[in-house]
Parts: sequence; structure tokens; C-alpha cells
Amino acid sequence: MENIKLSIVIPVYNVQDYLADCLESVYDVNEQSKEIIIINDGSTDNSAFIIEQYKNKYPLQTQVITQHNQGLSAARNAGINASKGKFILFLDSDDTLESEPVFNLIQFACDNDLDILQGVATKFGDVPKEQLSMPQDVFNHPVCNGRDFLNKYGNSSSIAKQNFRPEAWLMLVKRDLFIKNNIYFTEGMYFEDELMTPTLYLNANKVKALDIPFYNYRIRAGSITSVFNEKHIASKALLVKEYYSLLAKSNFYHAFLNGRLIGWCRESEEYLSIKDIAKLFLLRKYKFKDFVLLNILLLRKIITAGRFKDLTSVINVK
Repeated sequence: MENIKLSIVIPVYNVQDYLADCLESVYDVNEQSKEIIIINDGSTDNSAFIIEQYKNKYPLQTQVITQHNQGLSAARNAGINASKGKFILFLDSDDTLESEPVFNLIQFACDNDLDILQGVATKFGDVPKEQLSMPQDVFNHPVCNGRDFLNKYGNSSSIAKQNFRPEAWLMLVKRDLFIKNNIYFTEGMYFEDELMTPTLYLNANKVKALDIPFYNYRIRAGSITSVFNEKHIASKALLVKEYYSLLAKSNFYHAFLNGRLIGWCRESEEYLSIKDIAKLFLLRKYKFKDFVLLNILLLRKIITAGRFKDLTSVINVK
């Protein structure tokens, strides 16, 4: 296919019970110039058979990548490299899309030559069906660069920590934004979207959010986001380190984002050194409560003689 508008990237790992619903919704999207990139990330259940069925049914639109299990980030990165569309949309293989809203979003993104277009998701499954909470006044902002979007998002009158949506699947992202800036998901950690989303925004020139529900986010017991373990704690410590580097390198001082960083710091301090915590003061802009908490965290670390656990004993980041 030539002049592909949309690449839908779907990492798959042992989701035989949900995969058919996911793929049915994808091929139903009313956009002819789309490609479906399915990455089988070492599935051991019946997922490979289901993928092959859809590959045979839609051979011209479907590209299948098979690899040994490397995790969500590696699978998404493989999809980025294989994509040919103007825009990329990530889809988790137990979730579904709404056909007409996706069509409307891709048309808007193309017509306005956006770098990022954010929409709205609806959660369903093992929870009551409802839209994910977002500040409504964000949708009223005109097209702007990513820095201004983050500032407006953070200063929204209705904003709260739970209102900031970092999920990578909530956005249509221009492929060139990834390729030209060498932006890829960090492999080997959880919470990769928390780092990816602000990285994309800080490199984007044209960003918009529309109040269009297009993504159905399935909540199910046993998923990565519903089970908490030691790797989650270590990943938050890594997130503190990488987030600091991103904001410092970008010279972007933002009280709202800094507040999220301090929250992760509190949750993972056992993996952080005195230096890791002390350098956060260089980010300058904090709400009073976050600044107080940062001082408490540093003092507590000093009292314990700066002891911290080795991240590499838990996660292997690429």
C-alpha cells in the first residue's frame, strides 16, 4: 500500500481470549489507507493461530512480526521500525477501537498536519464502563506546541494527578516524531508510557486534544497494571532518574510534572541514592507540599547513610 495514513501497532502476548475482539475492531476501522502491524511477542497460547487467521483474511493490510518474548516496549519498538504510515496508533491486544471515531481522528490529524492528537478512552471489563477522567478545558485549547500543551494541561482548573493521561495508546503520533528524534520506548521496565508521553510532547510542534472517545481500555485481573511487585518499585526509581534527565535536558520546569516525579521518588526511595534525590532540587519549580516532601526524602536518606538497592538486580533496561 502506498500513502498509508495510519499504522496500528499491536503487541500480542498470551491474549487468546481477547485477541479476536481486538482484531475485529481494528479491521472494522473505516480507513482504507491503514496497515495493521501485529507483533507476536513469544506467545505460548493460541494467539499465534488467531493472528494467522486474520493475516490470511486481510493479507494486504497485515504485517506480522514474530519474536521471542521481550516485553511490551520491545514489541512496540519493533512496530515503530516496521511502520510506514504517517501516524502511529498503539493498541494493547486485549483492548478495542471504535471505528468511526478513529476515522475522524486520523482525518483531523492529517488535515491539520499534527504531531500528536490525543483522544479519549473508555474503560470496561472487570469494572463499570466509564470514560477515563480528563480535564474538559484541555479540549478547548487550540493547536499548540507540546511544551505549551503540557503547561496548559498542568494549569487546567480541573487538573489532578489522576487526570493526566500518559498512556501511549491514547494518542495518534506522527511517525516522523519518533524516527527523526530517535524516540523509542525504554525496554525492560514498567511504566514506560510515563516517560514516553512527555518525551513526545517536548519534541512536538503541533499538538491537539479532542473530546472523542475512540479507545476501549479493558481492565482485567492479572494484567501488568493490576499486579504489583518488586519490579514495579524498581521501575519507578528508574523513572525518577530518566524523568529528571528528560526535564533537565529540555530545560523544562513544570510544577505539575515535578509533583508526579516526587510521588514516584517517595514510592521507590529504597532504590535511590542521596545524589538521585538531591539533584531533583535543580528542577526548581515545585508546589510547596512537593518541596517539603523532597526535603523529607533527602533527610531520611541521609539518616540511613544513603543506603539503596541496586536497580540492576531487579530490572535489565535497554
